[in-house]
Amino acid sequence: MRPEDRDVFVYNQTKETILAYHVKVAGTFLSRFVGLRRLDSIARGSGLWLQSVKSVHTFGMRFPLDVILLDRDNRVVALEELVRPFRWVQPRTQVRSALELPAHSIFRSCTELGDQMMIEDYQTLSEGAVSQIRPQQARSPQDHGAALCPALPSDKARRSVA
Repeated sequence: MRPEDRDVFVYNQTKETILAYHVKVAGTFLSRFVGLRRLDSIARGSGLWLQSVKSVHTFGMRFPLDVILLDRDNRVVALEELVRPFRWVQPRTQVRSALELPAHSIFRSCTELGDQMMIEDYQTLSEGAVSQIRPQQARSPQDHGAALCPALPSDKARRSVA
């Protein structure tokens, strides 16, 4: 199986929420270049994990999406909500990968700056990683709403780490 053919899931360890169940891995230049362009929409619970990037763009896209920029330890260093087609997300030096998710995924999961993400391949999921997910407490994106999120900081404070 080629690396870009595999699916991973994304779990917010800090908030104990699942962001997406079926995230494609874009680890090659070609897979990052094509990205989500050929799609008309993106289903809830799916997404794209762009590896080895500092920024993303939505040129050629047909729908808005949420972008989560991660450092080498998969900690959230920037959030961009509802990025419309034909936009550029500001590059940041500490970014090592990016998650492109359906619009409103950040809000539904209550994801904030500094949150720790766990990104695991279904086939290589270790017993230790499984024990970190508490099924009785983990909430899916469909379960979330504003009532479940604690008071969030201002929009400007949520956008990026200085």
